[in-house]
Amino acid sequence: MKNNVTKLLPFAESSVRNYLVQTEKGNEFIFKEYNGYISSFGAAIVQSGLMPALYLNHQKDSGSAKDRR
Repeated sequence: MKNNVTKLLPFAESSVRNYLVQTEKGNEFIFKEYNGYISSFGAAIVQSGLMPALYLNHQKDSGSAKDRR
């Protein structure tokens, strides 16, 4: 299991860089809403499992400030 996760980490990092990282005046940052989403996503996986966490995280009308998908 650990080897599979290790193999997928570069893909996850490139996705974050491509879709979440913003550049302003030469500085890279992630909107604070996304930092909160990322933090709570790990806890959701631990509490309910991967599939339910993905389902709840990808709902359209979740009342979140930014699009979680």
